[in-house]
Amino acid sequence: MNQNMQIGAERSHYLVSPADEVQRTLLEQVEHACRRELIQTYKINLNPGYMTTIACVYAESIVRTLTRLMKEQPDGSSIDFLGLFSVGYTNRQNDDADKDGNINVKYVPGEIIDSIMERDFAPTITPEQWKGTIIEVVERECGKMLATKHKMNANYSYNWTIVAYVYFQYLFRTLKVLTKAAFENGKTMAMINFLEVFEAHGIMEQIPMEDNPEIVNEKITVKIRPGFQSKLLIKDDDTTELQGDD
Repeated sequence: MNQNMQIGAERSHYLVSPADEVQRTLLEQVEHACRRELIQTYKINLNPGYMTTIACVYAESIVRTLTRLMKEQPDGSSIDFLGLFSVGYTNRQNDDADKDGNINVKYVPGEIIDSIMERDFAPTITPEQWKGTIIEVVERECGKMLATKHKMNANYSYNWTIVAYVYFQYLFRTLKVLTKAAFENGKTMAMINFLEVFEAHGIMEQIPMEDNPEIVNEKITVKIRPGFQSKLLIKDDDTTELQGDD
């Protein structure tokens, strides 16, 4: 990527921040952790608070795009966010009702989250990887929301995807650190509430080796539960269908 990447905001912008002080401190740690990679690898330099806002709007845009996709492809619609996690939905049937049961959003951790937990590794990405895919629809939705609601803009739409990818990569790296610390203090789980969009849970397991049960391997399993905001967005009847170009 040879283009000069630029992300800016007007003075009248506002940033998303959790009301809870513990969660705010955690997300500030995530921002601090991912800032170096954004600068060194992707040449994106952002002020504190911008990364969390972009990641929040991007995550909401995935759910918004999924809601539109469901209307076009009602069976098994899902969006894979570059191997980090996928977002789909469940529709619980109710035989006694005139219509389907509640629609709920579903998050499934991807292979890169597994890689982070096992080897602390996540690959570098380039816009060519998602060219012509549903991710381009997501980043356009994200850009529109950031421009109108938060007065933020970028010279290339794929910048939003890059920022969100790096941010969530380091959110799960932070969850890994928290889970290990919790285990050292006698607990088996740690959790990060990402702005009511989703909750990421890290669960420490001890697995004895088959050949030698006295040797125990530690494994961190990640589960992602939808937050209140995701549950609201997935049921939004006002969301318009995808356009022909999408």
